[in-house]
Amino acid sequence: MIFSKKLRNTHKFICITAVIITALCSGCSSIGYYSHIIGGHLQIHSSTQPIESILSDSDTDDILRQKLKLIQEAKQFAVTKLDLPQNDSYSEYADLGRKYVMWSVTATPKLSLSPHQSCFIIVGCMNYRTFFAKEDAESFAKNMQDQGYDTYIASVAAFSSLGWFDDPVLNTMLSWRDTRLAGLIFHELTHQKIYVNDDTTFNESLAVTVEMEGIKKWLASKGETDKLQEFLKQSKRHQQFLDLVLYTRSQLNSLYQTNLNNPEKLTKKDAIFKSLRDGYKGLKQNWGGYPGYDRWFAKDLNNAKLALLSTYSKYVPALTQILHENNGDFGKFFVKVKELATLKKNERDLFLETSLPKK
Repeated sequence: MIFSKKLRNTHKFICITAVIITALCSGCSSIGYYSHIIGGHLQIHSSTQPIESILSDSDTDDILRQKLKLIQEAKQFAVTKLDLPQNDSYSEYADLGRKYVMWSVTATPKLSLSPHQSCFIIVGCMNYRTFFAKEDAESFAKNMQDQGYDTYIASVAAFSSLGWFDDPVLNTMLSWRDTRLAGLIFHELTHQKIYVNDDTTFNESLAVTVEMEGIKKWLASKGETDKLQEFLKQSKRHQQFLDLVLYTRSQLNSLYQTNLNNPEKLTKKDAIFKSLRDGYKGLKQNWGGYPGYDRWFAKDLNNAKLALLSTYSKYVPALTQILHENNGDFGKFFVKVKELATLKKNERDLFLETSLPKK
């Protein structure tokens, strides 16, 4: 029997739901969260319509048309030039009627940078927990705060179902500039190609690496020299920002391992975060007042926020170096990455940490 794409996705949801309910028979307190996630996915896929139908409709808004065509081009580039999956993802569009699709919550102890792990059937443990409703994310964060955790809520414009379903284009993605939008497609398709259970930092660092290097290749292929130079300039600023934050992270990590009592650690923690803010002021001055990270520094500056940033950036330099060692050949790069994916987490971490470029 031949099913429509929407029915195929629904059929998969039903099957996976049955597996989850069976597995949760001894842990009914988790059923509410899984029901929330399944309901969110179903709501998205019930709202989809084929992009080709939208493009062929003369009443389609010009901006929407341009963005959808850009995504089609980016996906084709991802398949042919970045060795990313050829599938039906991003062939449909859903307008969710809201600015973000999800909200993720990262939580860490007050005197630790190790994220609280949220563990799930099928995808393993992750450094954050996601919600399709902001109020649910806020409720979870409040509960973790009441238990003594630092928390950070991040708004999410896109996500990957890791190849379990055909991911649609969402209206929440389209506010991004063209370069970032193309990079987003590269990022999410990378999750579909390689995903290692229980290793969020590796998964996200890999996706960011492919996103950033893919954008460079994308802009160069289109001959958009000005955009490429601007992207490289912004990438340099971003790396300086990361260097500052990761240095702060190392200071905090050292502090938390000392024999000082907790009140003393908390006092020194506040001083280290103050130094981080002062360091950013210096960066802004060097950048001629560029305010790109003002919002990041404006609130929720705590362990959890640093932990989330590290999740997405820690191994990007090492993975980028591996790509360059393979002359920018993404096919050869992914062969090496798949080898890394077979290692135990501690072995993979050690390899990547010792592969970090020396500054």
